[in-house]
Amino acid sequence: KFGPVRDISLTAGFDYSAKNTQFAPGVSKILVGPTINFNVPKGFFDLSLLYYTEKNHNSFAATGNRSVTFDPTYQIAAAWGIPIALGTVATNFKGFGTYTGSKGKDAVQKETKPETLIRAAWMLDVGAFAGKKGTWLIGPGYEFWQNKFGNASPIPPPFPAPNETTRSLTMNLEVHF
Repeated sequence: KFGPVRDISLTAGFDYSAKNTQFAPGVSKILVGPTINFNVPKGFFDLSLLYYTEKNHNSFAATGNRSVTFDPTYQIAAAWGIPIALGTVATNFKGFGTYTGSKGKDAVQKETKPETLIRAAWMLDVGAFAGKKGTWLIGPGYEFWQNKFGNASPIPPPFPAPNETTRSLTMNLEVHF
């Protein structure tokens, strides 16, 4: 513990999907790197710099190799959960954000673009009203996703061009058992 830093840790993770169909791309991702855990009273804010590698299968590619091994890149990731008391009502501002560098060429040999994904929500602890604090949380949120999946160019015909940026209000529900 020093200054605003509570701890420094190593983060490692993976995403693996064995299903390989037109709508399930058999993705595998590996992430590893250092994380700074900041000292946030009763909450957390973590910031990571991660090595990122990805392989998948692109069934929508009209030509070329449909199996894709992307170039290794980096990901900057943040995650937070900050309690905010409104009188006796418990709320929590929580979410995550990632910025993933360009991954090289996709299945149709087009350059990918850096990807930004942010999901945030302000959650109200409605379980506390029934004497079960932290069991039911509900609240509004927002998602921003730019260059979704690194895709910055239209998919070849006959498929429609992807929506490269999502801006969406969300309603979130968490149930903890």
